[in-house]
Amino acid sequence: MSKVISKEEVKVFVYNILNGLGMGVIFALIPGVLIGEIMRTFIDVFPYANEILAITTISTRIMPAIIGVCIAMQFKFSPMATVSIGAATMIASGVATFNPNSTFTLAGTGDVINSLITATIAVIVVKILNTRFRSIQVIILPITVILVAGGIGTLLLPYVSLTTSYVGQVIVLFTTLQPTLMCILIAMSFSVIIVTPISTVGLALAIELAGISAGAANLGVVASSFGLGIAGLKVNNFGLVISHFISSPKMQLANFARKPTIILPTLSIAAILGFVSSFIGIKGTSLSAGFGLAGFIGPINAFNFMDYNTANKIIIISVMYFILPLILAFIFKFIYMNKLKIIAPNDYKINLD
Repeated sequence: MSKVISKEEVKVFVYNILNGLGMGVIFALIPGVLIGEIMRTFIDVFPYANEILAITTISTRIMPAIIGVCIAMQFKFSPMATVSIGAATMIASGVATFNPNSTFTLAGTGDVINSLITATIAVIVVKILNTRFRSIQVIILPITVILVAGGIGTLLLPYVSLTTSYVGQVIVLFTTLQPTLMCILIAMSFSVIIVTPISTVGLALAIELAGISAGAANLGVVASSFGLGIAGLKVNNFGLVISHFISSPKMQLANFARKPTIILPTLSIAAILGFVSSFIGIKGTSLSAGFGLAGFIGPINAFNFMDYNTANKIIIISVMYFILPLILAFIFKFIYMNKLKIIAPNDYKINLD
């Protein structure tokens, strides 16, 4: 008889997949958004800046493989299975473009959703193989995982990519609305999208966000960083809390999937930031829109697009990107956690084991 899978097992499975995805994105992006952006600033004066930039760029390019490895590690698979899952995820991510001369080019970070789907298929394949073919597993496992999971993922890639495009089209509709409402809606949307498998950076580039819509999107990600980071102060260590700001709040993806109400403080912060930004005129580019505070790409772009003098620019950036979201994060944490009791500190706990 086949074993009946319980609801608890399904929940653990989904949690492991999403938690691994969130960790993989963070680990891959940290070198690029921190060191990489600094090197771009000093590229003309520091002789080794180009080499360091190349290293951090490669780290970003292999994000799908890192995602696959992190997901495999959540299931405590063997090194062979872990590497196979990472390879299959990389192959099907779309990050590699094959050229006619049998070479390939790495560009972007690939489709995060398709990376998630491919890694999930690969995990299932490994679980099936772990119960069979033990005597020849060293041969059959890597071949099967890469060909089956990587092959299916590659076939699904064009269709899955359309999902991101459709989501982008919905957000584009916001840009046709009254600017203030548009900024509120875009900020709130990106504050949620950042904790889903969808890449906010990829989405912003795909729909070519620019101007105040890009600024609002960027502040939405900032709202998520402060809202989720501050809410988990009691249960996460200092490094994890800071990672919400310098890297990405996507590490809360698994917690959000398990309990969507944890996003309520973030939505409230994003609405206010979006509203205020529409009057101040916080702007950005398609590249800066999805980053939030990571690498200070958002604040730097907002600073460059402002028409105020330098002193006023510094004050506005400080208020919009640090002071106001921090104050709002504590206010809404108190409201939703202490008064309404809709959320609890443990809802934001990140498990790295």
